Amino acid sequence: MNAKIFGKINHFLKSEEGRVGLKTPMVLGIASGSLLLVQSVLSPSAYAEGHECYTDYDCDPGESCVLQCDGSLDNGTCDGTWVYKCVGS
Repeated sequence: MNAKIFGKINHFLKSEEGRVGLKTPMVLGIASGSLLLVQSVLSPSAYAEGHECYTDYDCDPGESCVLQCDGSLDNGTCDGTWVYKCVGS
């Protein structure tokens, strides 16, 4: 029984219908995998202006996330905007 089923499956895969049925999913799989690979390699990195980091975990090793004035600082008053940036320790 199993040999008969295996023989029918083997015959179908070797026939033209079986080859066409296998080629389409394989081609689509290769094409979509290639597209995802290209997208992950060539996509630009996102940058949210004013929020380079939220916690120290967002920074590289040896850096910490601190609140800084993006402009001039005059007597403790920021003439600009306060932003979080990664700063080396």
